[in-house]
Amino acid sequence: LTQGAEQLKLAAPARITLAQDGRITLAEASLTGNRGARLKLDGFWTEAEIALHATLSALPIAPFAALAVPGAQLAGALSGEAKITGSIAEPKFEARLESPAITSAMPAARGVPPLRMTVNASGNAAGAEARLALNGGNAVRLAGNARLAGLTPDAALSGTITGRLDLGALAQPLLAAGAQRLGGTANLNIQLAGSLAAPRLGGQVNIANGSFRDLQHGLTLNDIAATILAEGQRLNLTRLAARTPGGGSLGVSGALDLGAPRLPFDLRVKADGSRPFNSDLSSATLDGDMALTGEVLGAS
Repeated sequence: LTQGAEQLKLAAPARITLAQDGRITLAEASLTGNRGARLKLDGFWTEAEIALHATLSALPIAPFAALAVPGAQLAGALSGEAKITGSIAEPKFEARLESPAITSAMPAARGVPPLRMTVNASGNAAGAEARLALNGGNAVRLAGNARLAGLTPDAALSGTITGRLDLGALAQPLLAAGAQRLGGTANLNIQLAGSLAAPRLGGQVNIANGSFRDLQHGLTLNDIAATILAEGQRLNLTRLAARTPGGGSLGVSGALDLGAPRLPFDLRVKADGSRPFNSDLSSATLDGDMALTGEVLGAS
């Protein structure tokens, strides 16, 4: 088995036996990877019953993550266990997958600490359920669950994603060293609906206790609060409000279409006595409205 630079080969010849009653038995078959991964398989199956067991250890994430999320540059190792048991007519499965430290080399992910991931799944021909936990110290705490009412692409999907992000910890490595400061938390409460082939998002993300300071340019925004609503494949920024020195305010609203190829967006900015800039070199008081449109993945 080969995927990217990762190769899994039989460590020794596998032994499969066929009994007179038709029972097929797989003695422990072991595959090893060129970078330390190991996959072990054993079990049996008959005309009426099945019992298969697999264990995995130290499998590098990178070559497989590249298929699901091209350009994510993920690193880490996976371990886990899976079982298929029951009757041939109605088998059931259980699986566990975990990684102690997932990282990304993407520049935008420099502030994300190593993430510990655990996934537990179970199901049968009638449907499946999975639970996810993703933790990175105090910076990232996410939990999710998903349920499928069947194992076909059009099976109904339901689930939730909840958690908390520390915006200051995540953004600090991306800001100008010493000159810029960002604070605040984002609380997620997202619902999943639709189907596996056509998922839909619902719920919201709330940002609270936010602040931003750029000492070099004299920019100060306090009491930043925002609400982002997920509606199908569209993210609506219903409110982003901030206070500026002197009692002024700055507000932003808009939307991002996740279903369109180039991710089009539109933003509306309203300033009311806003004094975001105030330094020895310059200061300004802003009043008015401004509209911005474009594409996140538009041609440069």
